[in-house]
Amino acid sequence: MAIIDGRKLAEKIRIQLKRKIALLERKPRLGILEVGADPVVASFVKIKKKVGESLGVLIDHTHLPAVRSLGDQEQTDITTEECLLALEALCAKNDGVIVQLPLPSSVHTQTVLNTIPQQKDIDVLGEQAIFAYEARRLVFMPPVAGAVGHILVEGNQSSFTDNNLRALVIGKGRLVGAPVATWIRLNTHWKLVVVDDTERDIAGQVKRAQVIISGAGVPGLITPDMVLPNSTLIDAGTSEQAGKLVGDIDPDCKENAFIFTPVPGGVGPVTVAVLYENLVKATELALAG
Repeated sequence: MAIIDGRKLAEKIRIQLKRKIALLERKPRLGILEVGADPVVASFVKIKKKVGESLGVLIDHTHLPAVRSLGDQEQTDITTEECLLALEALCAKNDGVIVQLPLPSSVHTQTVLNTIPQQKDIDVLGEQAIFAYEARRLVFMPPVAGAVGHILVEGNQSSFTDNNLRALVIGKGRLVGAPVATWIRLNTHWKLVVVDDTERDIAGQVKRAQVIISGAGVPGLITPDMVLPNSTLIDAGTSEQAGKLVGDIDPDCKENAFIFTPVPGGVGPVTVAVLYENLVKATELALAG
């Protein structure tokens, strides 16, 4: 059994990145757009900024309010257009740009994400970047998908050409399910099944899969009685329960696992490291002209 320590794996990646950054003509520049006052969003931004600063990256953080005062107690929600103006300014000055999700409901999220040029879209969330990724024409890796790849290699799950292995991806979202499913299609010969948390027979699907990557955000969705012996269990679904961060996969499932990622301290730190791998690549592209 290999329990993957995501913090240690992320540190290994960061050490490699520091060496690459030291060889660049200048420091990489990361633009971050944050909107609103959601403490969860703010915590993710804080983590990314801390990692970037430890690598010597220059951080350009724009934080917009979700609601603006017009005077006399009148208020208005932020608009898509206001976000676009801020994002265009960030894109003009930085090598890579990210929008911390979710955005307020008054903003059309995909329109904003599509504004980031492909060569600076290090989260791979704009439609142009997603299309290039699916067509194998993108040098970046969607961060969660890249983290899954690192974890599989770290845990010695190298049987990517085994077409007898069944992989189950739980979740179809833009951050986890969709990019991870694409990664499996592009990099393995596994039989892929993709469901979401509305699937009526989650237990049956799990019992038939040797590789499970879950991003549903449903605490304890997968229990030990569902899991095959020597399964690969990668938990990319996080939510809060009783004030604690928990995953989709019951921690007791690790007893049956060949590879297991805990929550917290599993996929999350590696995902942030992959984001900075993408930023370094974006900087190299910018310097190459």
